[in-house]
Amino acid sequence: MASIALRTKVKNTYTKVGRKFFGEGYKIEFLERNSKQDGYNVLWEWLEGCWLEYDNFNRNFVLDGVDEDPEFATTVVPVATHLRLTANTEAEPVIYKILREKTEPPQGAEVSWTFRADRNIKSVSNFAGLGR
Repeated sequence: MASIALRTKVKNTYTKVGRKFFGEGYKIEFLERNSKQDGYNVLWEWLEGCWLEYDNFNRNFVLDGVDEDPEFATTVVPVATHLRLTANTEAEPVIYKILREKTEPPQGAEVSWTFRADRNIKSVSNFAGLGR
């Protein structure tokens, strides 16, 4: 397991980079579909220590984040189906579908969780310009 100092440095770096690109107050929420399948329930929030970027080679998004809370690994990761990014750089929150088979927990010297996700384009604003 990686040292506490290394986890802290990685978490602080992700926080600084995230704020630079997404603005102050950005957050990532881990979601599950509600029982009616018409919305989402928020399971967990990351307000710092995470970084989301597009992976051009694999054509999906990669979320890296540091979370030492054992509850995150045991109760959130197994049931979360989607991620929601709320950022000052987006007009509305963006939802991503978690690619479960590509989720990687921290191992060995690696201190962060890695989630791969596809953008969920089922919002009205994403289809607004298609008819032009």
